[in-house]
Amino acid sequence: MADTGDINIGSVIRFNGELMQIMEYQHRTPGNLRAFYQAKMRSFKNRKTN
Repeated sequence: MADTGDINIGSVIRFNGELMQIMEYQHRTPGNLRAFYQAKMRSFKNRKTN
């Protein structure tokens, strides 16, 4: 399984059984909560963006 350090723009991952390409991602730290990564991905199958 990949860590967040393994993901770069242009990387291809399998998400919900579909191949997705990472279009952009960012590290977010909202206020007093824990930090997380947020990514925008594009499907290879139908070219939709998630």
